[in-house]
Amino acid sequence: GQEALSILADKKEISVIFSDIRMPVMDGVTLFGHAKKGYPHVAFILMTGYSEIMDMESAYQMGVTEFLTKPYSSDDV
Repeated sequence: GQEALSILADKKEISVIFSDIRMPVMDGVTLFGHAKKGYPHVAFILMTGYSEIMDMESAYQMGVTEFLTKPYSSDDV
């Protein structure tokens, strides 16, 4: 998550972020919160496993509208 924010700050042309919900240091929901404040133009898609339903609820409340549920195919993306 922290690395993604650094990359986003350096590369303003990013339009979509795909992020897992569970990551070390900064989870995907927290990353979305930071990205939404500084980069509202960036679309955000969270990847999640079925066991992470509570995290999905938090993300929905923050404004995430798209999820990819693992396992997913290239057609899903």
